[in-house]
Amino acid sequence: KELIKMFIKKDYIYLLLFVITLHVVAIYLYASGFLITSVRIEKQSQCDDSQMRNTYYNQLHPPEKCWTTPIINKTAMYLIDALRYDFAFTANYPPLFEKIKKEEQLKLYHNNMPIFNELEKENASQCGRYHFIPDPPTTTAQRVKAMTTGGVPAFIEVSNTFNNVVVDEDSLIHQFKNQGLKTVFAGDSLWTDMFPEMFDEILTGPSLDIADLHGVDQICDDALMKYQNDSTFDVMITHFLGVDHIGHYYQPDHEIM
Repeated sequence: KELIKMFIKKDYIYLLLFVITLHVVAIYLYASGFLITSVRIEKQSQCDDSQMRNTYYNQLHPPEKCWTTPIINKTAMYLIDALRYDFAFTANYPPLFEKIKKEEQLKLYHNNMPIFNELEKENASQCGRYHFIPDPPTTTAQRVKAMTTGGVPAFIEVSNTFNNVVVDEDSLIHQFKNQGLKTVFAGDSLWTDMFPEMFDEILTGPSLDIADLHGVDQICDDALMKYQNDSTFDVMITHFLGVDHIGHYYQPDHEIM
């Protein structure tokens, strides 16, 4: 009996060690996995980077500014939050509309924004249509960070949705500032939280008031009217929120959309 008890105790010890080992391995895999770990590049891009200056393009076109000679003088970026592909383009894109066989199956938001298709037809050589499917998290702050830094945010960063963390790594916004470009911003206030003191002029509205369907968009419209003929700015960014707020406050398939 004593011998049997000794073997049972040993089995319990081995089982306990096995369980502890499993926990340690699981914690390690979780901590080092994509859920809470994102790749961060500490290096800041510099104009004297030899890898950029030795490109074939630079040899043919000696740069006037930093790495390259700009082909345009001004850049305007219109970011429409939550504007899904099937909102913007007509129902002739098979991957998104393959299940729609009859006209009765179309939603209220289908085929109601012809402006994108019209622009594509009128300016075919200057337009491009790209259907981008991002990895989660798809919350606004993490998407803005991904677009401006080129990095992939960790899933755990979704916890920063209501507490926008300052972006201190290399980004387009930092490069605009470093190169002395005048950058103006209008729209979602999270940009000024993430990039403080990076913009020369700012026009923002509250981003978390989902009952406000038009306020921030009106600010963006006013900014476009103000700056479209302004020769002093180099980069203009506008971030519209109306579509996103309607989707939260009502639903995508609602007449308000």
